[in-house]
Amino acid sequence: MNGGIERAVEKLQLEEISENSIVLGFSVGGTIGWKYALETGLVLSLACVSSTRLRYENIKPNCKIDLYFGNKDTYAPENSWFEKLSLNKITLEGEHNIYKKESFSKFICSQLLYSKDI
Repeated sequence: MNGGIERAVEKLQLEEISENSIVLGFSVGGTIGWKYALETGLVLSLACVSSTRLRYENIKPNCKIDLYFGNKDTYAPENSWFEKLSLNKITLEGEHNIYKKESFSKFICSQLLYSKDI
């Protein structure tokens, strides 16, 4: 990706995104959202789905964070990573591409729409 994540974060910073935004990112998009939240502090809630590159992150953003992974996603961060950053891992039946399932789309939409934490 050679700087692709950093360029995407820079482009997001040029957008007129309001404070207290809700960010939903799939795969590398979740990592982009994570880094954007860290750099701007504008994110109220971050939901990352199959964002396996997060395993390289050592600092977490100051916002509500929900991390969804398939139980067969071989590149998901190790449990020790979640413990180190005091994060909860939401595990669902499936592989890395759980986000392609219609049932998951309905699930994540209901999670975002009806969350009492945001």
